[in-house]
Order: sequence, then structure tokens, then C-alpha cells
Amino acid sequence: SLIATGFYRQYHKENGKYVRLIEADVSVALNCKDPYKYSFHELVSVNQERRSQNFETNGDIHGDHLVDLLKENPYSYNRNNFLDPRKLNFYSPKFASEDSSQYVISLQYKEASSAKLVQAKIWVQKETYAMTRMEIEKFPNPYYVKSRYAYVSRWKLVNEKDVIETAKVNGRYVVSSIVRSYNHHVLNRQTGNVDFVVEESFELYFDDYNAESVSEELSKHDFAESTNLYTSPYKYNSKFWSNYDLLEDHPLNPAIKADLEKTKPLSEQFVESGK
Repeated sequence: SLIATGFYRQYHKENGKYVRLIEADVSVALNCKDPYKYSFHELVSVNQERRSQNFETNGDIHGDHLVDLLKENPYSYNRNNFLDPRKLNFYSPKFASEDSSQYVISLQYKEASSAKLVQAKIWVQKETYAMTRMEIEKFPNPYYVKSRYAYVSRWKLVNEKDVIETAKVNGRYVVSSIVRSYNHHVLNRQTGNVDFVVEESFELYFDDYNAESVSEELSKHDFAESTNLYTSPYKYNSKFWSNYDLLEDHPLNPAIKADLEKTKPLSEQFVESGK
């Protein structure tokens, strides 16, 4: 069990323009619930939040993307898939490259019952065999044989990418960052034409880890199985954000700021969204 604290950023782009930004300081309790009893066994506490105004027009009703990012713990989930000896024939791992300190292994999964074609790379330290980085890409699978009863969504995947990195903490390798982006074409139900090209990005960077007093932290803070960063009330803490070092480590793309500030500065939007 481990509580990791860090910075979460989420931003959306619609038809070439950025339309939404959410940032938060979050704590995630990893592996604190029985993985055999619960499919999702992480707990989340949102310590601070701020968000821009919403300029999206595609009509999507968003779920809990922060929890989606953590669901089943993407590190252990993908590790157990890619490196399960029973699935080696599915993924066909190959050595892509190596240097004096690490191997890079490439994998590909294609199977007619899966709607997504999965390609991946894994970075493995030679000395410890620790996995320090994973890159997983997903595309529409041309081999997919769709059931006649399968639900047909107007959201058509173009591509999806996850990048997961680890860091050594107290002698163990733990997840240090998860970055996900995916692109969709949103189709018109009547004409089948593309009404919207939507790209959504999610970034989570941990910089503080607590494995010594997990139970005490869980009792002191409001950890939950879900969050609602889109509409949850919050009080904007300008002092906290002005002193938040992780913003310097992970600066906001200037293009996001330029697009979102077409009506008013983000500093004003953050305050107004928090009322």
C-alpha cells in the first residue's frame, strides 16, 4: 500500500482549438483495497482544484477521467498482460534495442475479437530488470470482427497513447507518472460525416510518496472511489497555486492558455468556476 501525491492536468481540444482545462493536486491511495473483491482498488483525494470555463460544443457527457486513468492501475494491468507467459503468443515480444543500461522490448497484439490494435514498448533496466517506462498505443483494429449486436458509437477512435514511468522509492519501483491522450472523430448520426475532431489529454505526475502511515492518512482525508472534477465545488486558493512547484516542472502549453483566454484571463476563470 502506498499514498502518492502529485499534480493532475486535463485538457481538451475540439476542432483544432483548446476548449477546457482542469488542474488539481491529488493524492492516490494505491493497492489499499482487495484487488480480488474490487475491479478498481485505488482511492483518490482531491486536495486542490482549479478549472477553466467550458467551451466544448460536441455535447459529450464526461465521466470520471481521473479515475479512468488509474483504473486497474495501468502499470500493473499492462505489465500483467504483456508479461504473462500464457499470453506471449498474443503479444510476440521482441528486443527493439538496447544500450549499456537497458533493454527496449516491443510488443504487438492483434486479435479479431478486440476492437483495438495494441502496440507497446517497455524499457527494462539490465541490472535490476525493473520496468522504468511503458508506451502503449491503440488504434482501430482492422482485424476486428464486430458482433451483429455490438453497440455502434458515434465516437470513433483515431488513436490512443499511454506513457507510464516509474521511480525508485524506498528500494521499490513505483509509478511516478501516467500520461494519456486520445483522439476521436465524432460522427453525425444522420449523415455519418465527422462533426467534431476531439483530442483529450490527461497527465498525472507524482512527487511525494508515503508508505509509512497509510492508514493514518486515509482516516484524516476524504479518500473516495470517484471524483467529479467537472462540476465539484471548490474554493480557488491563489496562494497555493502561486507556490506550487509542480507547475514549474510541468508548465502549461502556451497554446492552451492562448485559446482559453479568448474571453478573460485564466486567473479569473479559475475563481469564477470555483464559486
